[in-house]
Amino acid sequence: MIIKSNNKQYNSEYILYKTENLIKTRNNIYYTTIEISNKAKQYSNGTSIENLYLKPILRAILEMNQ
Repeated sequence: MIIKSNNKQYNSEYILYKTENLIKTRNNIYYTTIEISNKAKQYSNGTSIENLYLKPILRAILEMNQ
């Protein structure tokens, strides 16, 4: 599956890799999950046209890895 955002394409393997990397680098999985969900809520409240194809949860995971 290919997901498009801001002229970039992400496949599902890349997103899975980034998710696993984010969880491995953090000490507490519970707080990491809470942080991701809070960030996704912020994105869903202010959904912009430029990130229409990228779901808020995926956007949060990708941005937290940077």
